[in-house]
Amino acid sequence: MKWRKFHDITRALPAPRGPASIAAARRAPRACHRALAALACLAAAPAAFADGDFTDPPPTFLSAGPAVMVTPSYPGARTQRTFALPDFEGQYDDWLYISGTDLLGVYAYNRQGNKAGAAIMYDFTERLQNDSRQLGPLRDVEPTPRLKLFIEQRLAMFVGGLRVATDIGGHDEGTVAQAYLNLLLPLTAHGFVTVGPGVTWSDRHYMNAFYSVTAEQSEVSGLPQFAAHAGVSDVYGELVAGYELSSRWALALDVTFARLHGDAADSPFTLARAQATWLASVLYKFR
Repeated sequence: MKWRKFHDITRALPAPRGPASIAAARRAPRACHRALAALACLAAAPAAFADGDFTDPPPTFLSAGPAVMVTPSYPGARTQRTFALPDFEGQYDDWLYISGTDLLGVYAYNRQGNKAGAAIMYDFTERLQNDSRQLGPLRDVEPTPRLKLFIEQRLAMFVGGLRVATDIGGHDEGTVAQAYLNLLLPLTAHGFVTVGPGVTWSDRHYMNAFYSVTAEQSEVSGLPQFAAHAGVSDVYGELVAGYELSSRWALALDVTFARLHGDAADSPFTLARAQATWLASVLYKFR
């Protein structure tokens, strides 16, 4: 679910008071590229943060472009995989949206960076037989669609939120909840960095899918039997940087460093507790 975080805080950041740009045409909780949305905030950021006078982005917009992701081969892997994927960021009438892994989302509330809603998302997290010789005898843990609920609150330069996503694809991959807090640091008139910590809690079904080793799996793989329980599965820090090339084009980079915790760290499947995910994106604003 690491793709997840690149779409989390967009409109929680102050929108510009001046002319709209590609960065202004974004929104959040996985509803958009937070990295790109914040770009248009930079010129007005100091004053906006000071007086609390915020303007929401346009209610309808569409942006698209390519993205490249580098992520652990599976949770706890020592190896990584790299792949390209398209990114679509769109919103209709300030309530219906599509963004990255959020295939379709709706806002129940969406005003000046404070928001709540739901989305059908696609979770790319997987563990394949060919990821390791030891995994060869075991069945794949496949990507799955999830139903996500989210809520987010902004206060000046800070934005905090909570999201919960549960498997609706019939893969028995459970529910994952994340809480986070981010700080926006404008650096130039066209660039910024956000930094902040987060924590992930995973239920028994998710932990069993990725970290438990059943008696049958132990027999065919040689791994020791292990029962993973629900709890905090990782803590992480995230850095997001963005740069606006023009009113139509923008670049963004999201880097997440996580450390597995509890049974996720102790699982026989876990070869590296430290996990890093990189995501780079280029978007063009159509509207």
